[in-house]
Amino acid sequence: MSNDTQRIEIITGREPRRRTMQRLLAVANALEGMSRAEAARAAGMERQALRDAVIRFNAEGLAGLVDRPHGHRREILSEGEQAVLVHRILVGPDPERGEPSSWTLPDLCRFIEERFDKTMCPQSMSRVVRRLGLSKQKARPAHPKRHARAAAAFAKRGFARP
Repeated sequence: MSNDTQRIEIITGREPRRRTMQRLLAVANALEGMSRAEAARAAGMERQALRDAVIRFNAEGLAGLVDRPHGHRREILSEGEQAVLVHRILVGPDPERGEPSSWTLPDLCRFIEERFDKTMCPQSMSRVVRRLGLSKQKARPAHPKRHARAAAAFAKRGFARP
């Protein structure tokens, strides 16, 4: 039994990831003298996958057998554009300039389209807003013709919510 095979078998017992363990086992079988087809079949993988694992093992050692992280989609808005969006949300809309009384996701999507010429659906905008640490907060509605003295008297009787 070669040195590499002993190391692989020791690590195989501790490896929590199934695919990495399969690669380790297949490479160990191949190092022991099995044909690549037999080693791959014994480990439950295809011969081509074993070939790729052997190439990675020869180039990088045991670290080459571990799954590599996948990349992520790049974000639609750059950091600068996200900063502009946060500022716009925190400043709030201006109804006198023809803006709505409160921001909705479609309103923010229209703002992004007008300002940065990028299209977003409301669901994507919701994810961006949440990722930026903002939450949906609405003021409790108050009737414009509400009488302050009547509301205070009602609150004194203990019926009003805090």
